[in-house]
Amino acid sequence: MERLFNEFEKLTRIASPSGHERALLEYIKKECEPYCDSVYFDKRGNLVCRKKNEGAKKLLLAAHADELGILAMYAEEEGNYRFSVFGGVNFPSLLYRRVNFTNGVVGVIVPDDGTSLSDLKLANLSVDIGAKSKKQAEKLLAPLTVGVSDSPAVKLGSRFVSRAIDDKVGCLILLELIRSVKSSKFDLYFCFTVEEELGLRGAKTVGFEIEPDIAIAIDVSSATDMIPIKRNGITLGSGAAIKVLDVGTVCDKELNAELISVAKKAKRRYQLDVADRGCTDAAALQFVKGGVKATVVSVATRYIHTPNEQADLNDVSDVIAVIKGYIEG
Repeated sequence: MERLFNEFEKLTRIASPSGHERALLEYIKKECEPYCDSVYFDKRGNLVCRKKNEGAKKLLLAAHADELGILAMYAEEEGNYRFSVFGGVNFPSLLYRRVNFTNGVVGVIVPDDGTSLSDLKLANLSVDIGAKSKKQAEKLLAPLTVGVSDSPAVKLGSRFVSRAIDDKVGCLILLELIRSVKSSKFDLYFCFTVEEELGLRGAKTVGFEIEPDIAIAIDVSSATDMIPIKRNGITLGSGAAIKVLDVGTVCDKELNAELISVAKKAKRRYQLDVADRGCTDAAALQFVKGGVKATVVSVATRYIHTPNEQADLNDVSDVIAVIKGYIEG
């Protein structure tokens, strides 16, 4: 578990807000090259890592490389920066959040005086970077610089908290599979997609290039085990979350049955996930050309789209084992 956490922590050191994933993907590319037959960027910026098995069915595994972030727009006369966001942000979680910009400047998100919690919106939030004037602010931080939450990964026993578990944990899982899978009944494509948080944009193009027979998205899904329990659902520490349904995908029954069979044979924990919000790259990949058998295998995660998401390393291990078992047959 310690090694898995350390590998995850390495991914979190590299900021990758939507549209700015290249630095993270360059790191992943170097890690994957010794294990794959081809590693390349497509026209859209997705990273594709292939383990060839010519003539076999094509299996596309997707994890998105982007995370939520902010974009410094313009400085006010008093020195604070107005900003925009990448992805669906939980507005209360923005309050007094520390932000690291890619040039090393640190800021704190603050509300305008008199703003109530019920009225939080981008128009009344700004980033305080310690500047005393517009001129000083622009000298410290150029407009259109991007940033991410200053929320480093911390291990809590078998659990861990961090920004961007969604979906750096999926990237971790694909990396582990690339390193460990020795043979496969499939022609394998490991795809690290871009701009998922802005509408599954990378997945919409990479699927058309590859034309897979089967697609599995590796992502997170909202755990519903917080106190008080509001409804039944997936929980931390209960194994790989095999998706049945979300707002974008009715997952393939036969494919799910195969994954469940693999989990049982490997004596790995699994749980069935019915999500009433959100969707993944599978929602785009299923519509490629004549259609693709698609599902999602997720890591149960608390507090999604906040600076301190939480997941369990045992679940990460279960997801890796189930997908590896399916790949190797």
